[in-house]
Amino acid sequence: VDKTTSELLTSENWELILEVCDRVGTSESNAAECFNAINKRLLHRNANVVLYTLSLVEAMLKNCGQNVKQEVASRAFTTTLTRVLNDKSVHDTVKNRVLGDIQQWAFEFRQDPTLSLMEETYTKLRAQRFHFPSPQKPEKLPKQGELERQKEEDDLQLALALSLSSINSSGARANYQSPAAIRSEITRQQTIVSSGSGSRAGVTRRSTRIASGGDGASPKKIQVKALFDFTPTEQGELGFYKGDVIDVLDQKYRDWWKGELRGKNGIFPANFVQPLGDIRAEVAKDIDAEAEVFNEAHNIEALLRMLGSIDPMKDNVSDNEDVQKLYSSTLSLRPKIIKLIEKYTKKKEELQQLNNQFSGAMRLYDDLMQHS
Repeated sequence: VDKTTSELLTSENWELILEVCDRVGTSESNAAECFNAINKRLLHRNANVVLYTLSLVEAMLKNCGQNVKQEVASRAFTTTLTRVLNDKSVHDTVKNRVLGDIQQWAFEFRQDPTLSLMEETYTKLRAQRFHFPSPQKPEKLPKQGELERQKEEDDLQLALALSLSSINSSGARANYQSPAAIRSEITRQQTIVSSGSGSRAGVTRRSTRIASGGDGASPKKIQVKALFDFTPTEQGELGFYKGDVIDVLDQKYRDWWKGELRGKNGIFPANFVQPLGDIRAEVAKDIDAEAEVFNEAHNIEALLRMLGSIDPMKDNVSDNEDVQKLYSSTLSLRPKIIKLIEKYTKKKEELQQLNNQFSGAMRLYDDLMQHS
């Protein structure tokens, strides 16, 4: 690892990178040993060393097994990345690369519960107002293998539903146990679905499309908030600005979803948005943290009164159990207060910027109205 990420290199040495990938392979012990070295290299003072190390990690994710993903989503690795971001001496280029990688890995790992620590890290950093770079648009068309697997899963789910719930005209359960009969019925049902005619007879094809409940209840509305601006480059894409709230109509594909915004429908990249429920959870946490601090504010006032009544010439503060107990209980509030100050300072700056933008828009609107 040291040789692959040496500060003497002028660019990534892919021969050495692939050699490391071959040695790690699918071995858990080799991966753990390798990431011990990687965590140390990420804290190196040379910016190129850190960038080479991140390139090595990206290559290992693409060429090695699940063992490497587990290491990337481990507490040790995510803590190291957070240390890099909080180090004021680290170059901005390195920090932007780390933020971009965390964002990409959180998106790629989101379907695997065992790798959820990366998404948790991403969410915490967003709550701390780290500015993540705009992600790259994902490929629109899924790979052929993914299409085949999706079709197989669809067929299996439909066959299972048919075998469990289909009933013939005489009231007896229809028999779709033979492969030929199942395939024939699948084809018939898919033709009905594609043509939009006929009843689905209680058979639900596997899909993440938003659907209404079987009891006639209103469909569950899913909304996402744009984290970045997205400018459509092809017909059928839905453009939006950072902060827009989009109604999700279809999540059939992992990377591209269909949504509606301001009366327009289209597809958009899923890695440009965040579920609105997650954002509301962040706001709820902020409110809880603020309430916790203000609920303990009276203890700080009581401590000040007690300290003001003590005569340093007669009384020994260290022997006063009430003062010591009160001091200990209020001491834990300091980091929480500092954290809230930092958070609300950033929020104030963002609101001031938003107000300036709004004022500019109002002035421009007035000017245009006067000349129209």
